Amino acid sequence: MLLGFLIQILASNSKLLQVSNEATPFCAFYELLAKPGSSHPTTTDRQLIGFHFQESEIGRAMNELRLPCGRETRKLVWALFLGQVVSLLLALGSLASSLIADLGVDAPLSQSLFAYVLLAVVCGGIMLYRRQRLLVGFSIRILIQRIYHLICTRVCFHDNENRECDKDSVLFFQVPWYWYLLLGFVDVQGNYLFNKAYQYSSITSITLLDCFTIAWVIGLTRIFLGTRYSLWQVLGAAICVVGLGLVLLSDAGVAGGGGSRPLLGDVLVIGATFFYASSNVSEEFFVKKKDLVELIAMLGLFGAVVSICEICIFEIKSLESVAWSTEIILAGCGYTLTTFLFYLLMPLVMQLHGAALFNLSILTSDMWAVIFRIFFYHQKVDWLYFLSFATVAVGLVIYSTTGKDPDPVPVNGLDAQYQTINDEAENVDP
Repeated sequence: MLLGFLIQILASNSKLLQVSNEATPFCAFYELLAKPGSSHPTTTDRQLIGFHFQESEIGRAMNELRLPCGRETRKLVWALFLGQVVSLLLALGSLASSLIADLGVDAPLSQSLFAYVLLAVVCGGIMLYRRQRLLVGFSIRILIQRIYHLICTRVCFHDNENRECDKDSVLFFQVPWYWYLLLGFVDVQGNYLFNKAYQYSSITSITLLDCFTIAWVIGLTRIFLGTRYSLWQVLGAAICVVGLGLVLLSDAGVAGGGGSRPLLGDVLVIGATFFYASSNVSEEFFVKKKDLVELIAMLGLFGAVVSICEICIFEIKSLESVAWSTEIILAGCGYTLTTFLFYLLMPLVMQLHGAALFNLSILTSDMWAVIFRIFFYHQKVDWLYFLSFATVAVGLVIYSTTGKDPDPVPVNGLDAQYQTINDEAENVDP
């Protein structure tokens, strides 16, 4: 139903699906999302996709409600809407993973495999449509053409300048494949630990501890990207960590927590947040220099490859012992779909209004988790959890609303072309 709802929203915007009288909706969608040479939509694309959605049903509904019709207001409302969709997707994915664990399935790597495959197929199709030659370049025909081109034109053999100019024409990827392999490995480990934690801890503790990612991101971006943060932002992150400590206190048995071994589950989640933070920092660095579509496609491709290799080593016996049922298959499909949509929509929210709004939007996924635990699992939520939630909320508000956007400083020359997501989002011409 969620996928149908999103498709209906996209279909309601005639400018999104009808770029020209001759273009099919599928091709038009690919054309709008697959502009080469830019990691964010142009002004025309923003008007077509729905950032300027005066002609859409949502825009007409807002006009009927007499909401402010300023461009920034419409942009903020659209970002808030997408942010809540992403938050709900995250909570639904957590619910599906929790259901899979409750059904007795212990195969966290297999859960994420199909989401990676979907990312590779969809974004790989976009790259093929854009004729990026990322997949076709592996064929013998393209390889022969490259060799012939190098021999006939004698490029890359004169001096260092020519060698640098034609460097991209020799590579099949805009980023060396081994970096994508490393990124896929890190992301797979994060998903593995996160899904594994549901075997031991409760959905509420896991979703709230996922906010620990922000603390890792601050440390990693400061060390590897040289990003500077204000004291208020560091204070906000510290308050978040204190709030997360209350979750550990609750799960330690001081006030009672859910799950068979809650402390072990909490440790697994904290480990998962480190891998998630490493993946996010790497993605942010790559996407500012290269192509977002290639990044997501290669993340899906190499994530699937790493998952298959680890499944063959660690999960074959677990999969053989699974008593497959309709409930398990439906829960697995739900997890795959929500994770796939989450990976696609997350960059769009950050481009629309930056990481601050994204972090605040994701915070509501914890309230969804509380609702699921109370009404779906019929479990009692301890008062320490609500105190922890309020503490984390205060910390995120302080972090997101105080100080200037993080400024990158030189660290071994890594930031020569680096810009934060917030910076680029502000530079997009509305």
